[in-house]
Amino acid sequence: MKTEHTDVVIAGGGLTGYTLAILLARGGVSSIVVEESATLGGAPVVPCDPRALSITPGTQRVLDSIDVWQLLPPEKVGRFDKIHIWDGTGGEEVQFDCSEICSPVLGYIVEQSVLQAALARQAKGRAGIELLMNNTVIGFTEDADSIVCKLADGRIIKSSLLVGADGINSRIRDLAGIAQERIDYHQKAVACIIETQLPHKNIARQRFLKDGPVAFLPLPDANRCGVVWSNGRDTADDLLALDDQTFCEQLETAFEARLGKVLGCESRAVFNLQRSRVLNYFNGHCVLVGDAAHTVHPMAGQGANMGLTDAAVLSELILHARSTGRDIASRQLLRKYERWRKTENNKMTLILEVLKNIYEDNSPSVSLLRGNGMMLLNRTTVIKNKIMKYAMGITGDVPAIVSSSLFEEFSNAG
Repeated sequence: MKTEHTDVVIAGGGLTGYTLAILLARGGVSSIVVEESATLGGAPVVPCDPRALSITPGTQRVLDSIDVWQLLPPEKVGRFDKIHIWDGTGGEEVQFDCSEICSPVLGYIVEQSVLQAALARQAKGRAGIELLMNNTVIGFTEDADSIVCKLADGRIIKSSLLVGADGINSRIRDLAGIAQERIDYHQKAVACIIETQLPHKNIARQRFLKDGPVAFLPLPDANRCGVVWSNGRDTADDLLALDDQTFCEQLETAFEARLGKVLGCESRAVFNLQRSRVLNYFNGHCVLVGDAAHTVHPMAGQGANMGLTDAAVLSELILHARSTGRDIASRQLLRKYERWRKTENNKMTLILEVLKNIYEDNSPSVSLLRGNGMMLLNRTTVIKNKIMKYAMGITGDVPAIVSSSLFEEFSNAG
């Protein structure tokens, strides 16, 4: 079979894989996206997914730069201006408000299937991107300058770089021999879309319980929220098996009826929760992005943002190398990507791990410490503001596509 050629092969056409392909195409770097999903009418099939994603302003700027944010139907994009967090064992409620940092918003809420459909649509119509659906990379060989991938349908593709964007159970990671550290939380998250009696008022709310947090994420409709409810595995499976009315009643109780009665819910699904991270982000001509490289607890809604920022950083480095006539898959470039994203992702992972452990420890001493800490945080504006800006993805070592947008905003404001 004749060997095909492209600059980059991307294994996985999810949120991160499609975003990377579009970012690269924008700068004249070609890619072939190899995705296991089938097509319908020539378009990629997007699986139904009840999860609602929290999208930070930093990530929104990445999606806006590739004309994907504009494709999202306005009636499908929620926003939150405030965050309310409280402890199920009592104590003070911590509140964050975008007005405290002179920002119009703290973040956005988008259903995963809606965002993925927009990305797939944009990738399909973009010059420089070829989508190979219902296919997988089953092996590869490397030399000093290139990597040759063999696909399940027998195709052979030669490129400079192979990107594993194929999720937590990444085949590319295994083929590349990249070691992964994985910690099973022995928890599952129940995800669904619900209707509430009272309006959410664009406030993201989260209550921490002994078995995990329950979050209500505001969708565009004033009385609809995306729910992520973390629990022990058996409890989560039991919740999934309940009839709708009983589930809504139990959810309402767990949430202290903060939004009145839970009037109804759409289809529910459960997802295993675990923390994972690779020891190295690349090996040879293979590099990992998104869930293939790291996963975190969903309590702060940072997982998708971390993956999309991986794509923004890797594309930035590749496009800069191409513009200066350098190798887009050099060890120096991939090492820089690894140092950049490993540092930032490990920082976020550590923060979430500490929060998880603190909120799941209900011993009297830790409960007292937690309560006092929440009270102090709620009264310390400087610290709260730093937390908000970091969680929004606009501080720290952000990619140029985000920092340049910030500069434009501040210039226009001035």
